[in-house]
Amino acid sequence: MATQQIDLAVLHTKIAEKINAKFGSTVKTIAAYSRYMDKIEVPAITFELDTIEPSDPADIGTQQLQVDIRFSASLIYSYKAGNKFAVRLMSANFAAFLQGQRFGMPVTPARFIAATPQEFDAENPEYETWRVEWEHTCLLGETAWPEGGSLPTDIRASWAPKIGVPPEPDYVPIQDILAT
Repeated sequence: MATQQIDLAVLHTKIAEKINAKFGSTVKTIAAYSRYMDKIEVPAITFELDTIEPSDPADIGTQQLQVDIRFSASLIYSYKAGNKFAVRLMSANFAAFLQGQRFGMPVTPARFIAATPQEFDAENPEYETWRVEWEHTCLLGETAWPEGGSLPTDIRASWAPKIGVPPEPDYVPIQDILAT
């Protein structure tokens, strides 16, 4: 993965754009962070960032935090005859759309987690909804290593007391140390 930090606001915009490009002709609403008590024109796709957790390894040597970011989308249909299957079909199509998706951002390809029925609260029984979850790995914060520098190609090591400039000719290439 590159060392470019993620702009979460731009990622949200790109996700909405890609969802709209793929599903905009078949759904009436595409929105981030829409609340269920809001009246939603259906069919609809709403999404939000659910969690940000440290990734393994969290420290990649750039002073950036490597994290797994998990999103969920709610695919919402009216509770009419036939829509129980329609929402499941849309969930499967949405999962296929997500697989490997980067949304044009410096994140790992999307990893599909699950598609499951989602219950709305009792005040909104008119909706049939499924939840689709996916995650990416990305970097938060700026790198400590500015662009344009060069990586060292000859890395050598030594042990005390033979360290510093005078014993420098006695340093051993790091690959020789790692090979033993």
